Amino acid sequence: IYTLSLHDALPIFDYALLLIAITKEEYDTYKSMGSDGIWEKNEAFLIELNEVPNYKEKLQIWSLILKYEYMIPRLEESFEYMIPACEEIKENKHFQQVLATILGLGNIMNGGTIKGQADGFSLDLLPKLSGLKDSLGHSILTFICSKVNKEDPSFEGFKNKFPQLEKAAGFSMKETKKKLDEVNNMINKTDKLLNNLNTQDEFIKKASNSLEGAKEKIKIFQKKEEKNKEFYHETIKYFGYKDKDKYYEENGLFFKMLLEFFKEVDKQMPKLDVKRVLDYQNRVVGKKVESKIGRAVQQECRDRS
Repeated sequence: IYTLSLHDALPIFDYALLLIAITKEEYDTYKSMGSDGIWEKNEAFLIELNEVPNYKEKLQIWSLILKYEYMIPRLEESFEYMIPACEEIKENKHFQQVLATILGLGNIMNGGTIKGQADGFSLDLLPKLSGLKDSLGHSILTFICSKVNKEDPSFEGFKNKFPQLEKAAGFSMKETKKKLDEVNNMINKTDKLLNNLNTQDEFIKKASNSLEGAKEKIKIFQKKEEKNKEFYHETIKYFGYKDKDKYYEENGLFFKMLLEFFKEVDKQMPKLDVKRVLDYQNRVVGKKVESKIGRAVQQECRDRS
């Protein structure tokens, strides 16, 4: 038990206490001995435990509460990043530039054919781009990165522009739904056990308060889960996928595919020509740089100097 997490250890702890609990016959033997019995500390503990009204049911309730109170904060985090991540990939101007450049290049390469008039393409192509070479053996992705970077110097550090996507990639909708159902089942089981105890004491009051708080949390989580799912499906359809495609329910796979592509984009990014940037800076020293690109290059140069 010492080597396990709290979540993994609790079921064993619960089972162990119930397993070693004394039987009715053993308890009756103890009672018949009166005060003449001499007990070890662990034996005395089990005897005292047996004198707690409904202790087996309370032990089960206590174990369930500990488990769902452990899981709820961790479950809550899984709902926080989906919508911001979807907004990042839909609204990021650099990603839009990359996609537009890929589409334009594809139409040029397929000129004269029906494929040369495409309005879009499947994002399944993205992981394959770095492996596509021109006649000189240069990666197509390197050309795309050079073109976009030339148009907008702030394009550099592409992968770092998606912090929410990075976080959301660690949470699967399917896995989150599974854990949500698991917590909900624990709550329902706790509710049933409490209703079966026809008594009121301090333990029951505290357990009931915990249960009510957990029920409210689950209601909020269920709404968030539904909203996240709807938002993700809208996003995946925005990029041309349909409900039978593999990414439709597998947000983790889709997000990780994009992150791998963004990482590859950074690797294929042409190295900054520092001399050229310094020459540019020298030409504009003492002058007001009006263009947006000019200001970006100046700032980039200052950051690297």
